[in-house]
Amino acid sequence: MTAIDAGASSISLRAAPAVAAIRSAWLAPGFYLALVFGALMLLAIGFILLWRLVSTIRRAKARSTRRSMPPGAVNMHHA
Repeated sequence: MTAIDAGASSISLRAAPAVAAIRSAWLAPGFYLALVFGALMLLAIGFILLWRLVSTIRRAKARSTRRSMPPGAVNMHHA
């Protein structure tokens, strides 16, 4: 056995409990629940940001339409 082999085997012996813990965490249902919950939270945040962006664009578009129209004119989009 070379020094490299001896070093590698001692590292793998020390890492064995960590590997077992990681493997059991992957199999635990709580891990998948947390994963699904995190994905749903990111999706909800994305929808909220998209909704705010659309409402901001609509407000800016309505504001620019009002400014470009002469006084007394009727905006047919909002009539």
